[in-house]
Amino acid sequence: MARKKSSNPAPEDGPKRRVRTRSEPETETPELASDSSPLKPEPKTPKSPGKSKRGKPALAVTPDPSPALVRAKELAIQAGESLDPKRRVALAKQAVALSPDCAEAYLLLADMAKTRKQALDYYEKSVDASARELGPAVFANHVGHFWGIFETRLYMRARLALAEALWASGRRPEAADHLEEMLRLNPLDNQGLRYILASWLLFLDRLDELEVLLGRFDENSATWNYTRALVSFRRVGDSPASRKLLTAAKKSNKHVPNYLLGLKSLPSEQPPFYIPGDEDDAILYVGHHLAAWKAVPGSIAWVRARLKPPKKRTAKPVAIEGPSRKVEERLSNLPSRIDAWQADFRQFA
Repeated sequence: MARKKSSNPAPEDGPKRRVRTRSEPETETPELASDSSPLKPEPKTPKSPGKSKRGKPALAVTPDPSPALVRAKELAIQAGESLDPKRRVALAKQAVALSPDCAEAYLLLADMAKTRKQALDYYEKSVDASARELGPAVFANHVGHFWGIFETRLYMRARLALAEALWASGRRPEAADHLEEMLRLNPLDNQGLRYILASWLLFLDRLDELEVLLGRFDENSATWNYTRALVSFRRVGDSPASRKLLTAAKKSNKHVPNYLLGLKSLPSEQPPFYIPGDEDDAILYVGHHLAAWKAVPGSIAWVRARLKPPKKRTAKPVAIEGPSRKVEERLSNLPSRIDAWQADFRQFA
């Protein structure tokens, strides 16, 4: 999935709507939600033991990092800023040698890994290291608003990278389980994990879990509407209910069928942001969910049959009229004479 770029530090997770700039600082509200697609209120979660003066969740007391870990993090920052791949790897390896709890260094090594197996191993080490740094009290006391605590974001990014690596390695049920656990930790889903998880659950044919996920977030987005239509087709086929859902999905984004049916080719790079209902929104949806559609037999043919592209309007032929009677009379009365270019060749004989 082309969600991340090679820049360091890691970019914000997931494409954003154009209603919020990419440089705007993160907030505790979902980044992919807007007034046009409100999130369904989440069930009440247990309150944390304490709050900060600003009213935000207070991080549970964790031990101060050791001098070795502080130095390792400094090396990881230098590695991320280096433009030389060899120096970046060397600095990251120095960091993990200095402290095995430097999660940032493991992420850098995973991005620079030569094999998928090596990358997966580094991602797992990064998740474990960041979990150790947070401590068990954070996981026990701050479930429900994890992303609202700045210190947890490295862990959440590392775990998302691990889930994507697991999916690419063929360990797909395990990858989906990671995203479900992350949504339990942070039900507001600031990272947009629900969109990835929806396609994965559909691909794995875990429809019951998918329908629970669709019910948790009541939004009028292209992803949710087209996924609802596909789930209905998977369960009951080409029924009136399925057709109604497909029609509603097309109203939310009319560009999706063009890319779903191959009438337009997906670009090599995904757009960094989008407006709900625009073409970039469709590119992102099809890019993430095309495999799920192909996993449901007959679904693409169903869309082709039910959402026929509009016929191109052909211009009406214009009747060609000759000159009027008066013009013809004037033309017939003109004297006829030899044009200047018609020379008399007898003079050259």
